[in-house]
Amino acid sequence: MNSKMELEKIKQFLKKNQYYAHINEDENKKELLIEHTELVMKYFNKLIEKNNLKIIIENLIKNIVFNYENKKEAEKLIKKYFNLIPLFHDIGKINPNFQIEKMGNDKFKKEKLSNIGSSHSKIGAYIYIQAFLKETNEKHFLSDEKVINLFILFALSFSILNHHSPTLNYNNEYFEDNFIEELLKFINKELLIETDFEFQKNIKKQFNTKILRDIFDKIKFDYFALFALLKLNYSLLTAADYYATTHFMNNWEKMYGDFGILTDKIKDKIVENVKTTKKYNKELYNKIDNYKLEFPDEKSNINLNKLRQNLAYEVISGIRKNIDKKLFYIEAPTGGGKTNLSILALTEFIKNNKKDITKVFYVFPFTTLITQTFNVLKETLELNNNEIVQIHSKTGFFQKEDENKYGKDRLNIVDYLFVNYPVVLLSHVKFFNILKSNNKSNNYLLYRLANSIVIIDELQSYPPEEWDKIIYFIKKYSNYFNIKFILMSATLPKIGKLLLEDEKKGEDFVYLISEKEKYFNNPNFKKRVEISFSLLEKIKKDKEENFLRNLYKEVLIESKKYKKRNDYVHTIIEFIIKKTADEFYQIAIQRNDEERFFDEIFILSGLILEPRRKEIISKIKNNNYKKKNILLITTQIVEAGMDIDMDLGFKDISIVDSDEQLAGRINRNVNKSNNKLFLFNYDDSSKIYGNDNRFKKLNKSIEYYKDILQKKSFDRLYDDVMQEKRIHNNQLDFRDNLPAYINFIKKLNFEKIDKNFQIIKNDFIDITVFIPVKVPIVIDEKIKNFTNEEIKFLKSKKIINNNDVYVDGEKIFDLYCSIIENKNKNFINNKIELIIMQGIMSKFIISANLYSEKFQNIIKSGNIENKYGFYKIINADDVYDYNTGFKKLEFSDIFIW
Repeated sequence: MNSKMELEKIKQFLKKNQYYAHINEDENKKELLIEHTELVMKYFNKLIEKNNLKIIIENLIKNIVFNYENKKEAEKLIKKYFNLIPLFHDIGKINPNFQIEKMGNDKFKKEKLSNIGSSHSKIGAYIYIQAFLKETNEKHFLSDEKVINLFILFALSFSILNHHSPTLNYNNEYFEDNFIEELLKFINKELLIETDFEFQKNIKKQFNTKILRDIFDKIKFDYFALFALLKLNYSLLTAADYYATTHFMNNWEKMYGDFGILTDKIKDKIVENVKTTKKYNKELYNKIDNYKLEFPDEKSNINLNKLRQNLAYEVISGIRKNIDKKLFYIEAPTGGGKTNLSILALTEFIKNNKKDITKVFYVFPFTTLITQTFNVLKETLELNNNEIVQIHSKTGFFQKEDENKYGKDRLNIVDYLFVNYPVVLLSHVKFFNILKSNNKSNNYLLYRLANSIVIIDELQSYPPEEWDKIIYFIKKYSNYFNIKFILMSATLPKIGKLLLEDEKKGEDFVYLISEKEKYFNNPNFKKRVEISFSLLEKIKKDKEENFLRNLYKEVLIESKKYKKRNDYVHTIIEFIIKKTADEFYQIAIQRNDEERFFDEIFILSGLILEPRRKEIISKIKNNNYKKKNILLITTQIVEAGMDIDMDLGFKDISIVDSDEQLAGRINRNVNKSNNKLFLFNYDDSSKIYGNDNRFKKLNKSIEYYKDILQKKSFDRLYDDVMQEKRIHNNQLDFRDNLPAYINFIKKLNFEKIDKNFQIIKNDFIDITVFIPVKVPIVIDEKIKNFTNEEIKFLKSKKIINNNDVYVDGEKIFDLYCSIIENKNKNFINNKIELIIMQGIMSKFIISANLYSEKFQNIIKSGNIENKYGFYKIINADDVYDYNTGFKKLEFSDIFIW
């Protein structure tokens, strides 16, 4: 195919012949293949245009051919390969077998082929390759360059081959010999494309791994650029195909137009609102040109706010000085207002780089942080439901406002699938799956990341063994997709240090907080909470029951001391294991019945349903509870960004990141005194953190541990961990280090690229348990367990009525099953109902990694029903208490969602 004439020839061929692409059964209507093809091409190009992808595609191609002798010609050719994918994606539907069997098209009965079957994707991929063979071979390239061009053509064909598959995979043995001859004769006859009969014989030989590797070593190009180009092509094709098919099936009168891009109007609103909606930001912007950094030493809420304003100033001025850079660190102490700092940063990017920024993504490890930040962003920037969305396992159907007339519900499904919102908050697992996964549903969103701001919070919660892969992808995508990354945390590992030598080229990270020690060592942060190690010596491990009873005595003694000085006390104690938290809760209830010191004792863990968690947090923050003595018994779930402010803390020692997180829940606003965090040692931390390199370092010396935590010298720990990682990555014979992983990218081994990089590693039995209890509809006037949309939906299904105050879990599970089983319902309505149910079901489920033999026996005995992906508890009242969780079962809830 060497000219636009050839392209037009194929279009004319499709126009002449009445091939069909789709059937709309509801309307008894058929779509012509030429109509669908042209529509996919329009959506493909529209997505490129709206997301400013033209330069990104060109840059990827340039980095593939930069070492060619004839670079310009190679760029043109590969760009043509890329852009014409939509033209060929369904051309395999000219297969007469497909037309007869799938489309009911009797016009092609005489042409039925005997050896090909009724598939179309494989035929389309092969036609695509054959269409470019002649032009590729005729171009003036060196022989090795021609082989690489053919390899790229072949690799791109897998977008066509896999566009109906759940995953993108590369396999150079996919085209079997047994049907090629008949197919080539058919192509010659019907499409009048010159085909190469020798190509099939040579393809396996030419693309032999060793031959390619030798050629790649000679030519040298960025393998990641090819990997990203293929993923981007697959992302655009599958998205465009979905848009075009939905367009036909729903009789849209015009092309879909709202692709979730930051418009100038939204950008102007963000820039204006960040200066006006919050008093502290308004004050800063009013004096920013003459701002002077001051570091008051006296502990007070006023001085804390002064330091917060300093941090905000440093972020704003740092962005302005480095507006063209792409990689940034925000390292601010706990209580420094990281969310506000991130808002100021993204605003400065938008204000000073207006044309380039098209979206904003916030990435979090915990759903509580997603929800909290979502609410802050909506309030601070005054964003509406058309402009911001949160995506995680507990969100249901998120509906835009004021949709136009052509199919509101159907448009909402499209928006949900492609996350068509300018500001998106999502989980770290979802985000990195977009970057590295070959899964189709994840790749749908890859093109949307281009020209965006990505803010990654709580980086220390990511597994250290994956830090090198995380920074590898961040560096590569920031460069090729023009993404500005902000990595932030109170305990921030500088993972840029893990880049391999040849990946360090180009820009480095900008430290937006230039002298962090001035903040971390300031008494308003450092001495907000005193860390005490006294219990490590005072309470020794003896009989388990005695340890916990002695521990309760210490909790009581210290709580009484604090109350004496401050009239009331809110105390928190955190355990590693849920079973231990349960045992301590029983001891605390029993002892408190005798002494009546605490007015309320709560237990909070991953096995407590989300509505009860919200209720507990609401009570702790409520003014009616402010002057009550409260004991909160919890597991690591409380570290997941829960917005509480306690007076005293006790914690089973684990890793310093975790201990610092709990310290961050004490005296958050420096308006109290005598606040302490007492560390003790009870459960074996190695069962949870044994594979974590931080734990291995800390476990060697308690003095090392104390020094890191007291001096907030987290960099010392992280540098020690990363030094070992660097040594490991420099070993040539390791199969599990970063160079070995990059080799999967070189070989386009999509399956291993995905599987060998996991943000969450789970060695236990992963189960999702549905608890059919009654859940309150509202907690108080401001806090609801169910959204207005969910309540409306449940009323329409007659699950609740206007007078109900609870939602019955048994009825919810029955409703879910009925929706799943209703096969005849309209597909769109069914899809919407299932998405709404996702949010409703989340109020009744816990996700846990199970190790209890007793629980496994309950499953085997039939006391749990395994249905549609859930383990549903039967007779829930016998084994589960809404306030305290499972009555007798033993769980490890470290990896609760």
